[in-house]
Amino acid sequence: MPTIAESRFWPLLLDRYYRSPSIAMCRIPEVELFSRISLGFPVLDHCGGDGYIAALAFPGCKLDACVDIDAARLEVFVTLEPCTRPFCPRLR
Repeated sequence: MPTIAESRFWPLLLDRYYRSPSIAMCRIPEVELFSRISLGFPVLDHCGGDGYIAALAFPGCKLDACVDIDAARLEVFVTLEPCTRPFCPRLR
């Protein structure tokens, strides 16, 4: 696995999280690992947020579903379900 500075995702993540470079640094290993995985469908992205990380790791690929507390949506998901009671412990 490349170092943070060597990662092809580093410039993209640093640009995205320019106010929080530590977040960009923490995401590098995650995206590097995910980008090497061969997906078996259907795929559920748990805590997928706005889909940015999934879009980086799996370019041109639509994941089947995303579950997240935030109803943000990108085209990377076929369906999106907000995490609501009683399924989300944080809201109980």
